[in-house]
Amino acid sequence: MNNPKNKKKRKGFTLIELIIVIAIIGILAVMIIPQVIGYTSKATTAKEKSDARTLLSAIKAYDASASSTIPDTTTISSLGSFNDATINDAVTQITAHDTALSTQTVANLDSIATNGINNTTGN
Repeated sequence: MNNPKNKKKRKGFTLIELIIVIAIIGILAVMIIPQVIGYTSKATTAKEKSDARTLLSAIKAYDASASSTIPDTTTISSLGSFNDATINDAVTQITAHDTALSTQTVANLDSIATNGINNTTGN
């Protein structure tokens, strides 16, 4: 009955072994996926904070070079279209508007520079 000559050589895995491996992979996936999602949201938050710091640095640099004058959106829209303007014409127009904006200031720029931008999301 148990003649070794009649036995076929078995290759491969049994159904039980495959089910166990799939179950282990499933358990690992359940444990890892929430952590990966958490890392991506932390990365997004870090990028947003970095962008805010970059913006603050740009505001500080502009404040140092332009006597605390930052144009508002109505002034920017009054600059017109630069589609056909050369770079020199654009620089001339911006310089003229910057000179005209000497009365506009950012009152809380020092507070932002000292305290940073408040993060209201709690991150």
